Amino acid sequence: MLLKEKVLSLFNRIKDGSKLWLLNQNNEYPRVIMLDVIMALLPACIFGCILFGFKAFLVLAVSCASAVLAEFLWNLFFKKAQTIGDLSALVTGLLFGMCLPDSIPLWIVPIGSIFAIIVVKQLLGGLGYNLTNPAVTSIILLKFCFPKLMTAYHLPFYHTASKTIDYSFSDLFFGLHSGSIGETASFLLIVGGIYLIIRKIISPIIPLTFIGSVAFLSLLFSKHFLYDIFGGALILGAFFMATDYTTSPTTKSGKVIFGLGCGIVSFLIHIIFRGYDGVIFAILIMNILLAVYNRFALVKYKDPIVAKILEIYGIIKNFVLEKIKPICVKIINRLRKS
Repeated sequence: MLLKEKVLSLFNRIKDGSKLWLLNQNNEYPRVIMLDVIMALLPACIFGCILFGFKAFLVLAVSCASAVLAEFLWNLFFKKAQTIGDLSALVTGLLFGMCLPDSIPLWIVPIGSIFAIIVVKQLLGGLGYNLTNPAVTSIILLKFCFPKLMTAYHLPFYHTASKTIDYSFSDLFFGLHSGSIGETASFLLIVGGIYLIIRKIISPIIPLTFIGSVAFLSLLFSKHFLYDIFGGALILGAFFMATDYTTSPTTKSGKVIFGLGCGIVSFLIHIIFRGYDGVIFAILIMNILLAVYNRFALVKYKDPIVAKILEIYGIIKNFVLEKIKPICVKIINRLRKS
């Protein structure tokens, strides 16, 4: 059978583009998906390098290289089959790098990439078993560790800082505003998202409900509607992060709830913290809520993801009861005596 016929037969097996545990049954399918995601992201990446210069290219290159190398070394050290060929590590590194400002010091970039691959992905079993999106989790880690560096956004071409949000629609839509390397070019990200929808790699439900809920709330409560939609990570997050197979629902109703939840939470963070971009935090929060839901609602199914959640939950619970609780009791008793 020709390669093209094999690919088409694989796409027909999974109509809604979810069910990641089915992907693991065929080694070709994850690679096909990741290759499509890379193709959808590349125009925005190239445009970001044009806007922010050679430093942006270096950030993306270091991010991708360190992510792939981390997965390679992990598999080599634990004598596992090499999985870098499925391109999932490359996609993680690419998404992570796109969320970084061009001003970020290069030595910080591998910290996030390695954390995404080793801690968020591989420690839980690898592709298909992570509870949260690796790139999203790493971005949040760096935002907590290096808040000023992670928000040191530059204007395109000028490489100077900008705090204004008073941009025209054309500036916002075509990426001529300050922001991360890969999130400013909204028009290219939308084109890439539409490409993935046409290829049936992702469902349009989550992006539409995510962006739609933010747009609705922005019309009601915000004075910067265009900036709320096109000025941050909303387009990138809605099409390429919230739709991650492992960390998003598989049913249509679940996708609607997930997308609405992401939109509402991100807008609340945006309002409460006065303009702070809450998209990444919203996706992580909804990932965690979905994992909790799977823990209680899907416990009757012998699914490997649910089994992994239960196993981790049991380990943490036993550790707290056996190690942490006695220490806390001793500290409390000493404080009472004093």
